[in-house]
Amino acid sequence: MITPNRKHIILAIATLFIIATSVAQNPKIKCYFNHPVNNSLSTGINAVYLNGTFPDTIVSYINNAKYTLDFAIYDFTSVAKDGVSKIATAVNNAYNRGVKIRWINNGSSGNTGMSLLSSSIPRISSPTGGSYGIMHNKFLIVDANSPNADEVYLITGSYNYSVEQTNTDYNNLLIIQDKNVASTYYDQFNQMWGGTDSIPNTTKSVFGTHKVTSTKHYFNVNGTQIDVHFSPKDTCGKYLTAVANSANNDLTAGIYTFTDNSIATAILNKYNNNVSVRVIEDQFSKTYSPYTTLSGPLGNSFVVYTGSGLYHNKIMVVDALLPSSDPQVATGSFNWTNAAETSNDENLIVVHDAAIANQYYQSICNNITVNGGSACVSPLPVDWVSFTASVNSDKGITLHWETSKEVNIKYFEMQHSIDGISYENIGQTKVEATNKYEFTDGKPNAGNNFYRIKEIDEDGGFTFSKVVGVYNRTAATINLYPNPTSTELNVLLPLRASNISFYNSVGKRLMEYDVHLKSSINIDVSRLAKGSYYVVIISDNEKTVKSFEKL
Repeated sequence: MITPNRKHIILAIATLFIIATSVAQNPKIKCYFNHPVNNSLSTGINAVYLNGTFPDTIVSYINNAKYTLDFAIYDFTSVAKDGVSKIATAVNNAYNRGVKIRWINNGSSGNTGMSLLSSSIPRISSPTGGSYGIMHNKFLIVDANSPNADEVYLITGSYNYSVEQTNTDYNNLLIIQDKNVASTYYDQFNQMWGGTDSIPNTTKSVFGTHKVTSTKHYFNVNGTQIDVHFSPKDTCGKYLTAVANSANNDLTAGIYTFTDNSIATAILNKYNNNVSVRVIEDQFSKTYSPYTTLSGPLGNSFVVYTGSGLYHNKIMVVDALLPSSDPQVATGSFNWTNAAETSNDENLIVVHDAAIANQYYQSICNNITVNGGSACVSPLPVDWVSFTASVNSDKGITLHWETSKEVNIKYFEMQHSIDGISYENIGQTKVEATNKYEFTDGKPNAGNNFYRIKEIDEDGGFTFSKVVGVYNRTAATINLYPNPTSTELNVLLPLRASNISFYNSVGKRLMEYDVHLKSSINIDVSRLAKGSYYVVIISDNEKTVKSFEKL
């Protein structure tokens, strides 16, 4: 029986927006880990542990290269016949068969392995001294310009080429088979190289703040969204914080250097809003403020790694146990520090994929438990088939959800939010044999409404559904965005809007549109001169005036 605690009627037309999800293994994306994983936490695809064989994996892609190999590697530490010298051997062999090789390393690192490369292979080191930090990337682009897109690969993650990074330090490899993603890394490489030629152009080569921002950030790889950002121009910390803020059910992180307390605060906020949070950080970061922010509240769900070598990953995983949400994993070279944000050359890659996120979860969770932390949550006791919200014109906003598996569930709780962050309980329902449920919120907000379902176990545990949102269109919720703007203006319209007009600051009408039956309109304002403008919306013979600023 459903027992709502709010009773009020609102008549509205709604626009439904639902967070997207990816639920199956994408053959274009692979990830690997150099420490044991916990496959009992798998939701279908087991994470892969490569015991001392990261170099062999790199070599296999080098051996298959036909045209080009572009390396941006912070540090290559090796001597002849050690475990990673095989990378140099493979590179030399590729060069001898005609593959174009280019290599960028960090100028302030040892890079002893560079001496194993043929002296004919072109290379360049990043600057040292001054305000520049470090070239901290660890990526390889294979056959960037191949006419066959299936031959183009990006290999990134946290792994530097050394015996210690292979066998002792904690690292991950992420491999993307996609020409568009590889191309945005290729563009960054070429800025540091000084062009696309075989030989670096030191007069045009730029690093750090002298580079220009990326022109492309968002990609669709065989149905999976991938986001790519580069420091110091792309404010990677902002995008990492957005990943944390998106968590609805679980957030698990493993990080080497963690000094940015704004990221710690975002994680803590999620913990305070009933998201399951676990973190492991290297002991190097213990003296910084994020340790103080998180270690107390998280208790034994916060682990400081004190073992041999480094906890070198830079990973955040959200909603790995909730495929119906927007599971994401953020990785790359980006440490969570001000230096990584403002002065280093770094990359942050975010993969929106349930299978990949869960594989990273299997890895980090095992890292946490074998180093003394609390056990991670196992896959969810309920499978969410669907969850929707829609306006019922005579009752309010109606939620429908359906499950396919219910194990040890006590009841469901319906929760509402106006900002997608803070939620309140608006009702609950017992478990039904049909696995199909319905609930009507009789008093939705005028404007944004976010809903989620909280599943409560018999033993007191709980999990959340994905979040769905409904926007109630009323005259009070007319919205212009972005504002100010330089190119386009979006206008969310009220109910029964009929006409919209644009005026300059002296009252001259510049544009007019018929918007009957429309909920929104997108206007190109790029040709307008800079200054203030007014938008007049007519709805039910009532006039509403809004202003915006053209940059």
